Amino acid sequence: MNPQVSIRPLKRKRLSEEISQQLKKEIFSGNLKPGDRLPSENRLREMFVVGRPVVREALRNLENSGLVYVKPGAGGGAFVKKISSIDLSETFEGIIRLDPVSMAELTEARLAVEMAMVPMIFQNIRPDDIKALERNTVEAKEALKSGIPDAKNLRFHFLLANASHNQLMTKITEALLRVFAKLLETLEYSYERKKRILKDHETLLTLLRDKQYKKFEQTLEKHIRDTANLF
Repeated sequence: MNPQVSIRPLKRKRLSEEISQQLKKEIFSGNLKPGDRLPSENRLREMFVVGRPVVREALRNLENSGLVYVKPGAGGGAFVKKISSIDLSETFEGIIRLDPVSMAELTEARLAVEMAMVPMIFQNIRPDDIKALERNTVEAKEALKSGIPDAKNLRFHFLLANASHNQLMTKITEALLRVFAKLLETLEYSYERKKRILKDHETLLTLLRDKQYKKFEQTLEKHIRDTANLF
């Protein structure tokens, strides 16, 4: 008896999808860089031997995927977009709103990303990074004394990520922190809580200066987990 095999007909790609896929390859390969202008609609029509509606649909696909933006008017056209942490944070926020994520899950995500960067931070940190972290703690202390609400404490974590000198990890961390910051906007937490956070940051900075890897790792993990107690 012949085994039952489930075979489905192959789906032919639409012409617009084939064009957008080829343009994506050019972007991902680096042949087209952020800020570069894509060939004009007329040029794309000639290159792919298709009509204007097909080209426009292909460009819409790229725009919807966040890879290009369209600038109207003279000197306009489709340009390769530089992906920023704002784009990522909006994506994360959309996911959280559509499929609610608990504070515990967000905290675990932060831990996974920030703890993974610790080896990179200790390996790649530069004197300028230490100075930026020092400035941050001084500014956070001044803001705390004056009672000015700000995000200096949260920015400390972005500066830590930046010290890894891994662009992708930095963007992912900043995106997660932006989502976290929006959750914090709905809360009012005490002067003592802010003071404890600042104290943790000063401790982390000292451990980083002294190259105490293990203690830094343990302190950072406890510090991030403690943030879940805000909610």
